Amino acid sequence: MRVLIAPDKFAGTLTAVEAAAAIEEGWRRRDPEAEVLVAPMADGGPGFIDVLSAVVDGTLLSVTVRGPLGDDTPATVLLAGETAYVETAQACGLHLVEPKLRRPEDATEDDVLTRIAYAPENDGRSVARMTLERIFGSEQPSTRTMAVLHLLDGHTLEEVAEITGMSVSGVRKRLRGLQAHVNELESIQEGVQ
Repeated sequence: MRVLIAPDKFAGTLTAVEAAAAIEEGWRRRDPEAEVLVAPMADGGPGFIDVLSAVVDGTLLSVTVRGPLGDDTPATVLLAGETAYVETAQACGLHLVEPKLRRPEDATEDDVLTRIAYAPENDGRSVARMTLERIFGSEQPSTRTMAVLHLLDGHTLEEVAEITGMSVSGVRKRLRGLQAHVNELESIQEGVQ
């Protein structure tokens, strides 16, 4: 008999990899002759790096990022050749915020970019550099300047507009376009899995 075991995570209890291993162990106890293929699944959310690292030859790097409430949060990046896989849920997933503290109306569009920029360690900085190159590679230099002024230096949109000689709506439009580009890259990454 051929058996395919391909679970996603059991939220709050087991990761997809742990669930697949437990199911495989139970199956093999009952039917040791079965041909069992284990293929844990992930939808791009929590557990994505765990599942991907089980099938992609690469190096796992532990980094510290800013969590959804601004606190230090451990995260993992998978480096496979020239590609860095990032699980954004490790930095901004709902599981990191108690239900009573969830206030989506207070969230900002720049969370992912800011977390990348604050990668503290050398390996984390290498991953951040590669990721930023993918994000900013096709952007105008002035857009990069606006992102740095607003996201890293903490300038308001009005201050960025004054510094760059653009209107506030022009700055906002550029930063929204940049965020749309980031979202597009994230969806491509999720589609690759």
